[in-house]
Amino acid sequence: MTQQGWPERFAVQVAAEVRRHRARRGMSAQQLADECKKLGMPIQRSVIANFENGRRANVSVAELLVFAAALKVSPMELVFPVGYEHSCEGLPGRVDETYDWAQWFSGEAYPKPGWEFVAEEENAMEICRGLIPMLEILVNSKEQLAQAEADLDAVRDAAEAAKQQVEAAEREMERVLTVREANIQAREESENRTSDEYRLLMEEAERLRQLQKDAVEQLARARKGELSYGQKKHSVEYWRKHVVDDEKSAREVLAEFDKHGFVPPDLPEELAYLKQPEPTKGAPQRRRATRIKKEAGGHAERAKG
Repeated sequence: MTQQGWPERFAVQVAAEVRRHRARRGMSAQQLADECKKLGMPIQRSVIANFENGRRANVSVAELLVFAAALKVSPMELVFPVGYEHSCEGLPGRVDETYDWAQWFSGEAYPKPGWEFVAEEENAMEICRGLIPMLEILVNSKEQLAQAEADLDAVRDAAEAAKQQVEAAEREMERVLTVREANIQAREESENRTSDEYRLLMEEAERLRQLQKDAVEQLARARKGELSYGQKKHSVEYWRKHVVDDEKSAREVLAEFDKHGFVPPDLPEELAYLKQPEPTKGAPQRRRATRIKKEAGGHAERAKG
């Protein structure tokens, strides 16, 4: 293959994918033309037919984008036959694996020597890829923290009541034990008592045994409530720490945009504060966006847990 005729070969490759995805969606050429018109760029049915049949040997970037939007696929899927052809001609006279071309086109990777981009830390898309998952992780951490704080508030009063129950149960047990000792002594002296006095004494002993049982159960419940409060408090501390760490990591990625003069993507309203100076002493040490991107994988596993 030579460089001559490359634009035509490329157009044929794109036309084949337009036809493939149109057929997959069950659309006619006229329906595709209608969708293009709705998107603001009218393309006649005859133009589409001529393009797909090879009678029109060119396609503009504008048409490529509109075709992709109308067919509900990414532009990359119309450029390279991902999932359908093992290899294709991605540059004049250069045939390589389709997935490699797709990764190169989308900026996801540069899998072969000679395909390298500029340094990753100077690539705005590479930095953005480190930012987006980090923001998702931060939002998840903040949601987990809010839930943990709500759970803690829910058990706070119960924990205080449990503490009082513990104290009351312990006092009751002390009283029961004291009365039981007196009761034992009274039983030893029962031969000097009448039958009615002895009967009343035994009834009191049974009541005290039940009181002791109830006090033990009450004590167990109260301590369980204290344990629940402690667990909720630990959960709040756990997620609060992760929010702080995730905020720091997100700010470090945002700093990379400023460092290279790039405009960062819009942040969700609830995270807009990240563009403000960090409210801590000292400036955090910057890490390269590529390193942060790798760390995001570990955070994602933790966020799922």
